[in-house]
Amino acid sequence: MPAMPRFNFRTLLGLLKIIGVLLFVWILARVDCTALLSVLRHANLPMIAAAFAVVMLSYLTKAARWHLLVRLCGANPTFRQSWALLNVGVFLALITPAKLGELGRAAYLRGRGMHTGTALALSITDRLADAAVITCVAIWAVATLFGGMWALVGLAAVGVAGLVTWALSGKLAAVQWLKFLKMLRTPAMMASVVLWTVVSWALYFVWTILIARSISIDLPALLLVATLTIAGIVALLPIAPSGLGTRDAALLTLLLPFGLASGQIVAFSLLIFLMILLSGIPGFFYWIRGTA
Repeated sequence: MPAMPRFNFRTLLGLLKIIGVLLFVWILARVDCTALLSVLRHANLPMIAAAFAVVMLSYLTKAARWHLLVRLCGANPTFRQSWALLNVGVFLALITPAKLGELGRAAYLRGRGMHTGTALALSITDRLADAAVITCVAIWAVATLFGGMWALVGLAAVGVAGLVTWALSGKLAAVQWLKFLKMLRTPAMMASVVLWTVVSWALYFVWTILIARSISIDLPALLLVATLTIAGIVALLPIAPSGLGTRDAALLTLLLPFGLASGQIVAFSLLIFLMILLSGIPGFFYWIRGTA
């Protein structure tokens, strides 16, 4: 008998990504595609170009934060190397569920002599900085869209998680290959990391609002920030490539009650998806050239 094919975790993740694609196809089948194409044809191209410039600027701020963290570990990369490695992480995140590919940066640092545990901890810390800031925004978004009760529950959970993380980081800092956590816990360093993270997220929201405005979505900016925050979290579910399908479904659910046409909402989500793909091109070239 022929050998049965091996079914491993990677295969499972690949199959899960098909769910998002099927969801997107299902959504397209129920949307007025003529209206969708009309929205895309009449998009404001200079505004879309400006949006792309903003998203690349947001990556620049993320590279600055990454550069800061790597230097805490005793490495001495140039900013160009940190920029290249950040973009490699962006590209790898595009092709893996829930952006797990960003941890691929740890492999590059390990290849340059950094302890494996330090490299992984550094990548996780970088992700946690984003998670901490966007969680705070998400609590406000939940209060805005669904009411204060759910926001209070989320705030309590975040408070407990924050205290546990802070206490745990203090204990882990005693480990030799995690000693960078001790320097990270200083007020000046924490302020720098938070500042770069807040700026990068502010630029993210400017980017998405510019895309919305380019196709005449004129809802209040704060309302868009709230819906985009929730949709962005949903898009992290490991069932779609770069949130395809999941982001569309979330935005349709959140924005249809505000009077937008389904074709306009799907066009908005599709433009976000396409620009995310375009923003991964520099990382693709750094990756195949091995120049990070």
